Amino acid sequence: MALTFIRIEHGIKFNNMKEATREADTLRMNIKRYAQKHKIPCTAMIGISHIDIRNAEVVLVKEGKHRPSRKVLSKIKRAGAPEGIEPHLHVIIICKTGYVALSQYLITKIQSRFQLDKQ
Repeated sequence: MALTFIRIEHGIKFNNMKEATREADTLRMNIKRYAQKHKIPCTAMIGISHIDIRNAEVVLVKEGKHRPSRKVLSKIKRAGAPEGIEPHLHVIIICKTGYVALSQYLITKIQSRFQLDKQ
């Protein structure tokens, strides 16, 4: 059976990394509870980013005899630090079955959570 990868863009920007981490933990628990309740075998990766990927790139830098390390460098400034933006989330869900219902559940949870905060 084939695996399905679902990518959900969490469009809300956070003020700091602590708020983004709290939201990532909330999403993780929502995914875990829904998967256990409906017996859906799945896993999720939730990433917190604060770098604008349009102006940055990941490069491998070799120093000495050790394995090359990954560094994020700016595309605009030569070997400079990339431009930072507000922290935001990237959610990737990997499922065999039940992925449509799970993704719709997560989207409605995110929307309802942030609609209440704005009012």
